Amino acid sequence: MRQLTYRIAALVVILPIAAASDTSLIDRIAGYYSAPARLCTEFDGEKYVPCNHPYRDCLKLKKLDSTHAYFNVSSVQQNGAVCGMEGIAKIDHNTLEYVDHDSTDPMAYGAKLIIRVTNDAITFESIAGASAAGQDPFCGRQGQMRWVKFLLKDRRPFDSGKCNVP
Repeated sequence: MRQLTYRIAALVVILPIAAASDTSLIDRIAGYYSAPARLCTEFDGEKYVPCNHPYRDCLKLKKLDSTHAYFNVSSVQQNGAVCGMEGIAKIDHNTLEYVDHDSTDPMAYGAKLIIRVTNDAITFESIAGASAAGQDPFCGRQGQMRWVKFLLKDRRPFDSGKCNVP
């Protein structure tokens, strides 16, 4: 009986520590990120060349509570394909996850966007819903959310700018 008591006590101590570290994820990354759209290309009739227009990729993250954050992300990529989404993401261990519940959009319905945080960057992963047919549900035809990346060192206050797409 004594061994069981110690294991239960240890479990009670470990759970609050894990929860506290999860909630600090949003505090660590909340803000505004903007970077040149390094993946933006356009077809000049013969080949793809960097975009003429100075498009910028953008991410805004705002803490709503200890487990939820509002986000808005946009990226201009190959042939001007736009990737983008905004919504409410929920903490899941060391990531933020968003699930699209818009049943009027069969391409995105049920799709998941995972926002990953490393020591120096924020990256994205899309998991397609049932109707996506191999295309990234959050991007135009030639875009991929997995190519989008923001450096943590570029974080600014949330109200520093807007996420605009072409």
